[in-house]
Amino acid sequence: HNGTFLNIEIVLDGHSSEKQTVVLPVPKFSASCKPTALASYPGSGSTIVRLLIEMATGVWTGSIYRDLSLYNGSPHAFRGEGSIHDVVAVKTHQTNTLLRAKRRLRRRGVAPLEAERAVLIVRNPEGAIPSKFNFLYWKNSNQQHQTQAPEVAWEDWRDSHYAEELKLWSEHFQYWADNLARPEQLF
Repeated sequence: HNGTFLNIEIVLDGHSSEKQTVVLPVPKFSASCKPTALASYPGSGSTIVRLLIEMATGVWTGSIYRDLSLYNGSPHAFRGEGSIHDVVAVKTHQTNTLLRAKRRLRRRGVAPLEAERAVLIVRNPEGAIPSKFNFLYWKNSNQQHQTQAPEVAWEDWRDSHYAEELKLWSEHFQYWADNLARPEQLF
């Protein structure tokens, strides 16, 4: 990263360790952007989708959250993390349950997002729920964002939380489908 361009190493396929360096312009903030909600159940891949959007548009993506591990991340820092203005898309895990608690969210430093359009990222719950657990694990153990939890920790958590998480996954999808159901708003 030299201020103008990012050098990002990517793995060409999931079966080898061969990497290729990609040089991309550093994204910028844009006052002309009307943010689109980038809605997903936690663990559905919003971080990689944000990276792809930034690479394709040259404009930062934002988030209603303030995850410093993403803001200061390597090899790519998400400088729009915590911002809901002047960005092309805004990561959110909001649902009807969260929207009812706007004051509580603001006290925690989370800015509730009100968007007229959304991109809904849907990942099979069999992949999303374990990924969400990994997030919770790294957050509670001060690890990196992409840390894999030990198998025994996952199994213990899964046995007591899976049914509830499956319900939350379904409610998340249903919330966005119900509230942004016009074709030009949900894609």
